[in-house]
Amino acid sequence: MDLPAAFLKEAAMGYLSESELNSLDDDWFEQAISYTGRAAHGNTALLRRTRRRPGTEGEDSFRLADYMEQHGRRTRGRICPPASFWDAALRHLPRRTDVSALESAASARWRLRYARLLAERAHQLPWPSPAPGLHMRPPAYEELDDSDIWPVDHLTCRALADLAFTAAQAADYEQAAALALEAAECCQPDALADIALQHEQAGLPVEASELAHQAAAHGAPVGLSHLTMTREEAALFEQAEHYARAAAGYGLTNTLADLAVRREATGDKERAEELWEAAATYGHPAALANIARFRYESHDIDGASRIAREALDQGDAAYPHHTNPVWRKLWPHGIEPDGTPTLFPHDDAWPQTWYPTGSSSVC
Repeated sequence: MDLPAAFLKEAAMGYLSESELNSLDDDWFEQAISYTGRAAHGNTALLRRTRRRPGTEGEDSFRLADYMEQHGRRTRGRICPPASFWDAALRHLPRRTDVSALESAASARWRLRYARLLAERAHQLPWPSPAPGLHMRPPAYEELDDSDIWPVDHLTCRALADLAFTAAQAADYEQAAALALEAAECCQPDALADIALQHEQAGLPVEASELAHQAAAHGAPVGLSHLTMTREEAALFEQAEHYARAAAGYGLTNTLADLAVRREATGDKERAEELWEAAATYGHPAALANIARFRYESHDIDGASRIAREALDQGDAAYPHHTNPVWRKLWPHGIEPDGTPTLFPHDDAWPQTWYPTGSSSVC
């Protein structure tokens, strides 16, 4: 995204403390642009000036280096920008697509007032012109036989996976495990996860556990999820939770969420909240919303508000929750960038015009 100089200068105000603001030189912005324009990693500047085409008008614009954008997503993705950022976007961003993207970002953070203002601003901006040649149909290419583009090793490991399934069907589980592990070490970890489940069904729980962990280490945590549910159905609840947490460690967090929903359905809200808290540590997008709901239902309004704001700062309002999240009750008109409630309505129908409803997702 190309960022106009006026946007950068105005947006920066909200990131500075009062003492920092008062200590700035008159040419502070020019100094900042000069500093960030120096070559750094790989001869790339932190913020580089983008050139205008000859004959075009407009102010100077700048673009953030890719590695800095990636760093910012990792380190600041859970922080809502200050009001100066949103105000600067309303005044200075010239592209409809960029303003619309920020509208979605504001909605995801329950900043409904800014979401509406950005939507109105986007409607005032022209649609971008299509790039030359987009109307042309791409040339037709003959379909390639995928066997022609797979290296021999991949064809071999796929054959190993097939042999592993054949061995399992013949109840030769030791051979099945050896073949599946060999396939997983190349590119077929899903086969090892399936073989782990077949061990479980054959009454070999220790071997199943070991194989599921090996499959996860090779990139297929679904085996741990399968074990979670088989142990859950066998009323081995502690074991089920162990495998769910292990799966979450590999990025598969929905299994923990499923267990939390099951615990709540049986009336064990305390255990359900503990599982949601575990899911939150692994970044499940519905976790904080559910923890806030539990706090609200226990009349801990301060705790519910704090956790709900944390969820909203990282954009969890965009997640299609099955039940109405607690922030709808706490702040029906949205919140401001600093987290304080928006105290007056702007359009009673506004939240329903964008907010997902009727979803069957876990919450």
